[in-house]
Parts: sequence; C-alpha cells; structure tokens
Amino acid sequence: MRLVPLLVGLSFLLSPLSPSAEVGCIEDYALATERSKALQQLVPGSHEFYFYHCLDAQHRGKLADVDRLMKEWRTIRNYHHGGHYRTIEVRQHLFRAGEQPDKALDELNRFLSLQLNHQSDAAQREVSLPNRLDPNLISWPLYKNRYGSNPRYYTTEGIYHALNEGYFKHITNIPQQDMYADNPHLFELILKDLNATRGSNFGKRPIHNTLTLEQLDTLNEKIPLLKEQGSFVLAYAQRLAPAAADTNRLNPQERLNWLVRLDTFAQQLSPVHNNFKAAVLFHRLSFDAQQNIFDRNRWLRYLAIPRQVAYSNQQWLRQGPNRGHVVKLNQGIPGVFPAITVQQDQHLSREALLKLLANETDTKNFAPYLDHKWLNKLFAEAKILAGIGEAETWFREIDEPTWTKEIGERVDLQFALHNSTVVKHQDEIKLHLITKNIKELDIKVWKLDPENIYRNGSTSINIDLNLDGLVANHAFKHQLQEDPLRRHKTAITFPQLHERGLYIVEFIGGGKRLRTFLRKGAIKSIQRISGAGHIFAILDEHNKPVPSAYLVLNERIFKADKDGIIQLPYASSPGIKSVIISDGKTAIREKFNHFEETYCFDMGFHVERDSLVSGA
Repeated sequence: MRLVPLLVGLSFLLSPLSPSAEVGCIEDYALATERSKALQQLVPGSHEFYFYHCLDAQHRGKLADVDRLMKEWRTIRNYHHGGHYRTIEVRQHLFRAGEQPDKALDELNRFLSLQLNHQSDAAQREVSLPNRLDPNLISWPLYKNRYGSNPRYYTTEGIYHALNEGYFKHITNIPQQDMYADNPHLFELILKDLNATRGSNFGKRPIHNTLTLEQLDTLNEKIPLLKEQGSFVLAYAQRLAPAAADTNRLNPQERLNWLVRLDTFAQQLSPVHNNFKAAVLFHRLSFDAQQNIFDRNRWLRYLAIPRQVAYSNQQWLRQGPNRGHVVKLNQGIPGVFPAITVQQDQHLSREALLKLLANETDTKNFAPYLDHKWLNKLFAEAKILAGIGEAETWFREIDEPTWTKEIGERVDLQFALHNSTVVKHQDEIKLHLITKNIKELDIKVWKLDPENIYRNGSTSINIDLNLDGLVANHAFKHQLQEDPLRRHKTAITFPQLHERGLYIVEFIGGGKRLRTFLRKGAIKSIQRISGAGHIFAILDEHNKPVPSAYLVLNERIFKADKDGIIQLPYASSPGIKSVIISDGKTAIREKFNHFEETYCFDMGFHVERDSLVSGA
C-alpha cells in the first residue's frame, strides 16, 4: 500500500495554526534555520509548547520522542482542547503507516469521517446468478407437498386452490378472517358444518357474515330449522335492507318495498320470533297510517301476535302456542328497527281500531285478541264518534255514567297521522286535524329565523320553543260547526306561507293547544376533502345546487359559488366543529371534523426486476 503521496498532502492539512499563538512566533518557527531557538520562546507546559515540540520531533523523524511528549501532554487538564493533540496523534499513525497500514487507514477514516460506500463503475460482467424466478418453485403442488393441510402457511389464493381440490374437509381448518363465501366448495363446507348442528351455530363463524341473500335462501331451504335461530333471522333481515345507509331517508316507495320484503319474510317465521314479527308489522302499519291506509287483515295479523299491553286479552296470551312467546315492547331489532315503545303501540292501535271498528257490525273478529270490556267500550266509542246509530243506544249498552260523561265532554284536538311536516317550496301547505267538541280554533303562525336561533347557542330547535312576547306573523280564526259527540276531520290551508322557511303553527281550541313544525323547502350538505380545504356542496330538497347558500363558522361567513359549492380552508386548531348552513330562508346546524393542513409529498417508482440486471 502506497501512502507516501498521501502523507505529504496531509502533513499540511493536519498542521493547524494555534489561534492563541502569536503570529511572530509561528513565522519564526516556520522560517528559522534552527527551530530549536524558536521553540525556546514557548511557555513550558502549554498546549503550544507540546504541539510545536511534537511537530518538530516528527519532522526530524524522532517518533519515540513524540510518544514521550504526548504522554506528558496528557497530564495537562483539557489536553485535547482545540484539536492539537488529535492532530499530532493522527500524524503519528500516518508516519507509521509503513509499519501499521491498517491501523493508519482506520485512524484516517475516523478523523476525516470518510463514507466509502460508493459503488464503483464496473465493466460488463457475465451474469452467473439466475435473474428470473422459476415458476415451479412457487407452484401449488410443491406448496401443498411442503405445508400439507396446515392453513397457517396459506395465502387466500392458496386456500382457494386447496378448496377447489377438496383439500380441506372441515370449515374449522380454514382461517376465515379475510375469506368470502364466494367459492362453491367453501359454501359446501359451511353447509356441512351447519347441518351437523342443525343450524344452531349460525353466526359463530366469521365466514357467516359474508353470506349473500341467495346463499342464505339456499341454507334456509337445505336446513329448515335454521329459521329458528335469531342470528339467522337478523342476518337475513339485514340483507333485505335497501342500499341507503339511513332507512329513515328513503322515499315512500323505497320504504314500502323494503317493508314488504321484511313482512313477507316475517310471515314464514314461527312464534319464537314474535318480537321480530311484531316490529316488522308495526312499522308497516305505521307507514300505512302515514298514507291514511288502515288495512283490516294486516291489523288483525298484528293484534294476533301476543303482546304484553293493557288492552290485550290475557287468556289469549296464556294459550298454548302463545305461552312463552309474548312480545316484550321497548326492545328493538339491531341494525333494522329501533325499539317500539308502549305509548307508540297504544296510540297507533287505538287510532286504527277507532277507524276499523266503525265499519264493523260486531267485535267477533277482534274479540280473541283484545280485552272484552276494553273492546266493547272502544266499539261503542267508534260508533259514537263516527255518528253511526243513536248515541243514546251505545251509551245504554255500556251503561257506565262516568264513561258516558267522559265521552260527551271530551275535547279532541290532534293531528291526523297522514300529515307531512316537510313540504316542497312550490306546494301549498295543508294540515289535517281531528277535532271533537270544538267550536272555534285560534290559529297562529310564526316564521322562525333558525340561523339566529343557532347563533344564540341553541344546538337544536324543538317544538317547545318559548314564543311568549313574540307577535305571530299570521293569526286567524277557523269556525267549526260540529256535533260535540262526533269526531271530525278538518283541513286547514295556509296560502300565505309561500316562502321557503321554518314555521311553527299553533292551534288553540276547547282549552287545548296543539303545535307543529312546518319546514317548507329544505337544504342539506355533502362534504368532501380537497387540496385547498373542506368542500361543502349545498343542495335543496330536489338535490339541486343552492347558489345563495352560505356557511357560518365562528362568526365567519363563507359564501357558495354559482354551483352551490362552499370552500372552507383547513384549520390551525383541528377538531370537531359546529357550523350553520343557510340560504337566507332556512338553516341547519351540522358538525364535522375540521382537519388541519399538512404537507406531504410521496413518490414511488416501479421498476421491473429484470431491468436491474446488467445488460437486460
């Protein structure tokens, strides 16, 4: 190894001038013919003393003297200060490079912090290693012979290969977390597994969650007892749901189709699933009532389901097929319906029976399911309220003075079930009321400013909003010429409410008060993320853009463009924020996750492995 040229160059590089030494002394040392005189000017024991004495000894080739001087130098405090000692130490290694070349190179690498990781340009070489993967090394037969039936070593593709060859004999041998039941052989294993337990273990395997509606139908056909399992019924019902994530936002036809599918399935179930059957029928009947439809046969099916309510026939609940399968209200169906409250059941059932019994000649079709005394009173009440027959005849049949007085003096003021609280902005507002024993209605209408209500801190607007002291925008009276014993339907129109907005309508009559919200027109937002911030697309009830819309965030207003698009910049303090979205007429309050702005540049290159081989 030749280090002589390197030593000559480094001898200057490793000889720094001491910042503390005087320039005259350095010049005297450098130019002196006898450097021993220049060295006499240095203070013994100083860093400069040892540095220049070691340097002089190295120039004269007295390396042993340098070792002795360095040993004395190390006794001085902070001997390494300024790097002088380190310079002499490295020079010593370089001067002895001929004797210890490896040690000299290692010392030089450490001193200069050299990075010798650059690849040299090599000439064309002959390729001696394979540059293409032999397909036989990863073939299915080889893999199968190597790992056998242990699925821990199988990829999803490998499992499908094994299934196609009938390699797995039981579903428990297969990892199911990332599997889908789209392989016919896998479905056969699922069927075999369920058959062994008569369907009792349905829902206990992760793969069951991926079964399609068609596959559930096949299982239902092959294993009839499967319908007795609650987990199967729930899974089937969830597959019947429409594509929309929120079933409450379905249009009437979509909701009807969904309820028909559920009802068709529910009618196939045994009394074990009475809770499910009652929930499905209740929501179907509730939907019918909103369309002013009261189907007699459908209501008889609902009443035949044993339910623990005050008006039920207790003997019917205790009959053989019903015993142990009485419906418990206030329990929902996960992922399908919310819970039905006792109050909801009683209100809807009473209103429907008043309509149905008015057209009946007797109660025999309803008697098996309802309390006898309660049913007779309701039958008489239905006839009296509908004006069928003489009221005195029905009063004598019940023969209860207290009940007679209550029916005669009772005041009814309620909304019909088929009212809509959201009206298209071009349609006329009409509300249907059910009244009894009321001669005059005082009607008041307030147009609300929802944006102002939200800005004052309210998170929602409820029907009990305090309106005391506020002058109504519209007020008028409506006269009713009614028989005090009869129920009447009254339709009230509001031609003066022609603008979009949120209204509260209040009816007062016979000592009762009735309120409702009316929203004429509506707005909603669709959010997405862009490079410039959050994007809000504001749409009306027809899903058309609203160019007049604006968004309020912390008193800052962001206006929409001609396409109804609002751009909201990223936040310096991210988190869940509440915004008000308005078009000047109506407003909504929404929450969203306001992100902060972050910058990131990702880039990747895809290079074929073969192109990295020299000469390829």
